[in-house]
This record gives sequence, structure tokens and C-alpha cells, in this order.
Amino acid sequence: LPKARPFKPWQKPNPGILQSITRAGKNILFELDGCAMAVDLSGSKCLRSSSLPKPSSAGAIRLATLLFTTKRGNESSWAYYAPPSKPPVLVRGSMDQLKKDLPKHGYDLFGTTPIDWLVRKLHSRNEPLFNLLMRKQFVAAMDSWMLCEALHESRVSPLMRSNCITTGELSDVMGAAKKLALESLVLPPGLRTMAVYGRERCPLCGGPLSRKRSGNRFTVYWCFLCQREK
Repeated sequence: LPKARPFKPWQKPNPGILQSITRAGKNILFELDGCAMAVDLSGSKCLRSSSLPKPSSAGAIRLATLLFTTKRGNESSWAYYAPPSKPPVLVRGSMDQLKKDLPKHGYDLFGTTPIDWLVRKLHSRNEPLFNLLMRKQFVAAMDSWMLCEALHESRVSPLMRSNCITTGELSDVMGAAKKLALESLVLPPGLRTMAVYGRERCPLCGGPLSRKRSGNRFTVYWCFLCQREK
């Protein structure tokens, strides 16, 4: 496990043979024959094949190179990037311990949790929908651009009260978000044409888009005419 830059959690790494790769929220879990490790990918951190070019995000620097050997003897090299202002969170231990210590996340777009679980959780609150869907306790790994695009595609207002959304409406939103998440693996957000996120006018009705800032976290965009509140 050669390091491009020293950091404390990996003073004397001994990765071993790679057994499996899984995901928990915004963490990638690598299970090895002797231990397991979790790589935090929240914010602008990213993990990609070393054969790919450096990501275009501003300030991203290569912090480490993760070199694994598979059971068949093949080597796989991964590059880990993060901005200097956001140090990486890499931890290791047993797989059971990692899953226990990692933050608990909500509904997983690619998991097996039924949509009814998220409906009940939203109905227990009376807040704007976008405010809750951006929290990892409600939905794991939801980005602001993805939520804006999914809400627009489903014709659901981000200002709808969380206790008013139906199971059908929420299924449409989560289905659209899952499709966008899969597409972003091939076409990153910076290279795709957005329908509403960062835009001025709605592509459907041509009307001006509304936008609202949520503290210092993110800005939500929507069409007041196409995405009416209940």
C-alpha cells in the first residue's frame, strides 16, 4: 500500500488479499484476508482507478494509492483524491467492527429497505421535503443536484411538507434519483446538461426557475409552475 502523502491511520499498512468490496452510505468497505478498511467518500473526496486521469474538481490532490491483490493474483490500483482542507477518513479493523462504528444512514437507493420505511419517517416530521431528503439520516448519499433533478422529473415540489407526500410520489423521486446516480458513474455531473440545477428557466414550460438557499449547505432549484405544492 504505497502512500502518495503520509497520514496517521496508515503508518504500517498490511493490506493482504482483497476478498470483497461493498458500500455503506458514502463509505467504501474493502474486506481483506487479515482486516477490513473503510474509505470515506463524502464531500468532494473520490476513489478511482489509477489508470484514469485526475478528477477535475478544484483543489483535489492525490492523497494515497491503494494497491490490492485479488484471490486470483491480479493487482488492482486505486487512487484516492481529496482537497487539502478536508483530510481523509480512512479507518481499519474487522468488517463487523467497521459496520458497527460507521455512522448510521437512512434509505439507500441501491439497498433493500422498502420505500414505506422512508414514507413513515417523513410523515413523522412536518418540514420542507428537500430539507429532510438531503440529510443522511433519511437518505444515504443524496447530492443536491441529484435531488433537484429527481424532484423536477417527478413533478414534486421541494417545498412540499414531508407529511403530505404519498408513497407513489416518493417512489417516483427515489427511482429518478437512482437512475441519475447510475448515469453519473458514466457521465459526471460537471459534464451533463441539467434540467433545473443551476439553470434559469424550466425546460418544460419555459418559466423562470425558483431557488432557495438552505443555510450554507446547498441551493435547491425548482419550477413553481411544474412542481406545485399541495
